[in-house]
Amino acid sequence: RPPVDAFIGASCTALPRGAALATYRTLARGFDRLEQVALSLVRTDDFRSDEPALVQRVVDAETDYSETCLNFCDLAPRCHERALSAGDPVVLGDDIKRLLGDTTIDRAIELLNGVRPLSERERDLQRQLTEQ
Repeated sequence: RPPVDAFIGASCTALPRGAALATYRTLARGFDRLEQVALSLVRTDDFRSDEPALVQRVVDAETDYSETCLNFCDLAPRCHERALSAGDPVVLGDDIKRLLGDTTIDRAIELLNGVRPLSERERDLQRQLTEQ
């Protein structure tokens, strides 16, 4: 962990006195907690990169794809393909995902085409989708 003085010295001088130290302490606690959680998840018996069980766990891991994943994650194309196959509206962007929620793209198209809603949620969504 870097010394507090070095962190404060590298911080923006426009911060109020003591704010950099408080920020550093908050970050340090967060990173310590992150390390503890990570260590609790790692098993030393299968951490080799050529371990087939570990590779399969990574491949099968659940994902939470969003459009920002494309900026930083090497697995984004795979997750995008999974979301597309599942009809997840996140492939149309985060704003559409917020609007449609758990409604699949196919079901949203059906609602746009006038299919009778099956729930109050779908009725509200259909109204939102068809409003001009």
